[in-house]
Amino acid sequence: MFNPITNPHDRSLSHLGHLLYEVIYTLFQLLLFSLLLLGIGGVVIKAIGTDGWLPGMLESAWHVDPIYALFVVAGIGFGGSWLKRVFDERLDKIIHAGDILLYGCLALGVFFSLRLMITGSL
Repeated sequence: MFNPITNPHDRSLSHLGHLLYEVIYTLFQLLLFSLLLLGIGGVVIKAIGTDGWLPGMLESAWHVDPIYALFVVAGIGFGGSWLKRVFDERLDKIIHAGDILLYGCLALGVFFSLRLMITGSL
């Protein structure tokens, strides 16, 4: 067992190797978590921000006719429930839907981080 209070010179190389492994593993997990948060946060900002998709759709539907805004909201709700039903029925046999969502958010996190490095904004 690793004792962090002991003198580093008294530790064997296997303990130092284990410590290095734990540090690298922890940094990798923090990288994955930050990419996950960046992916989810980027989608939320793009969806409901001031120039987002949802306010743009609702505003354009409201200018045409206010009843269309209700149709847009109802369509988003019904479409989301239909997609959830399809994913629950078909994809649970192949792979868990949560895994697909996780990998999708990680991919979006990579996309938003590259976009943030290149353009300086999401």
